[in-house]
Amino acid sequence: MLIVRRLLRLALRRWADLTNVAKLVGSLSAIIGFATASITGYNAIDNYFGHRSEARAAVAAADRQLSAGEYHQAWQANAAALKIDPSNKAAKRQQVAIALRWLEDLQPDPIANHQSFAEAVDPLEQVLVWNETGAQGAALADLQAHIGWAHFLRSRDGSAPVDIDQEYDHALRADPQNMYGHLYRGYWTVWQHRPLAEARGDLDAAFASGVDPAYSDRVIIAGLFTSADDGNRTAPVDYANRIRKAGRDVTGHWGRADILKIYEMGLTDMDFLDQVVATIPLDEHPALLDWILGGRLDADRRPNADVIKAYILERQGKTAEASQAYRQVLARAPSDRYEAGTFASQRLKRLNPGKPAK
Repeated sequence: MLIVRRLLRLALRRWADLTNVAKLVGSLSAIIGFATASITGYNAIDNYFGHRSEARAAVAAADRQLSAGEYHQAWQANAAALKIDPSNKAAKRQQVAIALRWLEDLQPDPIANHQSFAEAVDPLEQVLVWNETGAQGAALADLQAHIGWAHFLRSRDGSAPVDIDQEYDHALRADPQNMYGHLYRGYWTVWQHRPLAEARGDLDAAFASGVDPAYSDRVIIAGLFTSADDGNRTAPVDYANRIRKAGRDVTGHWGRADILKIYEMGLTDMDFLDQVVATIPLDEHPALLDWILGGRLDADRRPNADVIKAYILERQGKTAEASQAYRQVLARAPSDRYEAGTFASQRLKRLNPGKPAK
C-alpha cells in the first residue's frame, strides 16, 4: 500500500508539472501573440504619424512655393501631400487656394509644359467644380467667379466663349458684393468692347470692395488698356487717379509710365488732350502727374509730364505761372528735339502773341 500511495503521489506530481508546463506554454504563446500584435500596432501607428508628418512637410513646401508665385511647383507639392494622406483637410483647402491663385496669374507656363490656356486651366477648374458642393455665400461665389474666369481664359485659345456671363451672374447671386464676380464681369464687358458705362458699376464695386486691392487694380487697368477704343482711351487716367488717392500703386504689365503715355498722346492732338483733362477734376492732374513722375520713368519723358502740368496751369487761368513753366520745359527740352518743347513753344506763342517763346 505504501508503494501504491507513493506511485500515486508521483503520478499526481507529474500531472501537476505537465499542467504547469501547458499553462506556461499557453502563457508564452499569449505573450508572444500580444508582443506581435503590439509591434504590428506600433508600426501602424508609426506609419500613420510618419505619413502625416510627410504630408505636413509637403503642405508647408507648397505654401512656400505658392507665396513665391511658383504655382506649378506648389501644385506638385500639394499633389504629393494628398497622395500620402488623401484625407488631409489642410491639403484639400490648399489645393483650392492654389487653383484660385494660379488662375488669377495664369499664362501658358513653359515650366509646366502648358501649350495652351485650356491645357493649364482644365485641372484647376476641375478642382473648383468639385468644391462647389457644400460651399455657400462668399466661398461659393469665389469658386463660381473663378470658374467663369477659367472659361474666359480658355476662350483666348480661339474657342467660342462658354457660360462666361452666366458664371459671373451665379457668383453675384451667391454673394452680391463679391469682388471677383464684379471684377471679372466688368473685365469681360470691356474685353468685348462694349461701352464703358456698362462696366463701370462692376469695376467700381470691385475697386471699392477692399478685397485684394493690388489684384483688382491690376485687372481693372489691364482691362481698360487691353480693350481701349475711342470711348475707353482716357479711362485708365480716372482709375489711376483713384488708385493714387487710395495710396496704392499700378503694378503688373501696365504701370505709371503707361498712364503718362495717354497724356503724351495729347501733345500732338489737342482735342484728345482736352478729353484727358476732362477725365478727372482739373486740380487733381498735378498730383497725378507727380505720382507718375515718382515711378520708373525714362528721363527723356519727364519734360512731357512737366509740360502737361504747365498746360493745367494754363487751363486754370494762371497765365503767368503757365508761361514760366513752359519756358522751364523749353530750357530742358528744346522744341527742335522734343515733343514737349514743341508743345511748350506753341502754347507760349498763344499766350504771349508777338513775343519770342524763349
